[in-house]
Amino acid sequence: MAQELRTFTQRVTDEKSRLDRILNRGGTRVFNVQAKTLVDQFGNDIVDANGDKIWFPVTFDPSAAIAFGKSLGRLPASTKSAAMLLSFVRGGPWDLQRSYNGQSNAPFAEVFTRAASYALGLVGAAAGHSQTALMAGGAAQSGSKPKDRGVEFRQ
Repeated sequence: MAQELRTFTQRVTDEKSRLDRILNRGGTRVFNVQAKTLVDQFGNDIVDANGDKIWFPVTFDPSAAIAFGKSLGRLPASTKSAAMLLSFVRGGPWDLQRSYNGQSNAPFAEVFTRAASYALGLVGAAAGHSQTALMAGGAAQSGSKPKDRGVEFRQ
């Protein structure tokens, strides 16, 4: 299989603040994200547990994720954990759901949720974290998504 490139249209409905409701601003934002798939050394698509392709931001580089994780592996445990947290939290350099199309801390792109989990696993494993610790960390992050969102494929 070959790597695929696609554009996804994302919709995010933000919870309006009191001021936004008074001024009648905010609400639903629509934006496009460029995405790609990855293939392994045998040409097979990288897929999730259900066999669905995982879509990554176009700029995602798995080698860079592994190199970053290895650089963390030399740190003391508490420093390593703090560095991981700061890297994957909202707006962090490895927050793939908000770092795409040349932007950082952009609107949440649901299409990259599985890619974010994949990146967390790559970086964390290279840093020497256990699978249990990585799964707990990923679960802790999953509660911070916008309330309403949708993904549509656009050609």
